[in-house]
Amino acid sequence: MQRPVAFLPCYRLCLKAPRPLPFVIDPKTLGQHLRKRRWVLKQLQREAAAEIGVNKWTYMGWETNGVMPCVSLVPRVVKYLGYNPCEPTVSPASFGGWLGATRRRFGLSREAIGDHLGVDKSTVGDWEEDVRLPSAENRERLEAILGKCPVAVV
Repeated sequence: MQRPVAFLPCYRLCLKAPRPLPFVIDPKTLGQHLRKRRWVLKQLQREAAAEIGVNKWTYMGWETNGVMPCVSLVPRVVKYLGYNPCEPTVSPASFGGWLGATRRRFGLSREAIGDHLGVDKSTVGDWEEDVRLPSAENRERLEAILGKCPVAVV
């Protein structure tokens, strides 16, 4: 035996809502920045990856925030976006903050800076984390590579 089923009178019902945007208006992560730029340019992920010069799987990992690009690829990502999404909007308050931000903008690792100056990468890490300051000689050599530091070093 079938159960009785209630039904509504024959009304045409159409639900309408605006389709959500395929990207975040105010991106916070690198992946959100990449996705927004790709949609603005009307590109597929493989096209964006080719423009940056990486494998499409690598690009997909960045866009989904699964992995971050290695420091040597940051300049290519910045070129693709047209700006550096990781750069602070205010100037760094310390020498270490300036050093870290500037080093990443140039796509240099701590090891590369250390090799150039003849110091260990952990020493460069200590400078970036403001554990200690570089000597006057090393500071001058750093500024010769990266440009003048806007932060007064005491």
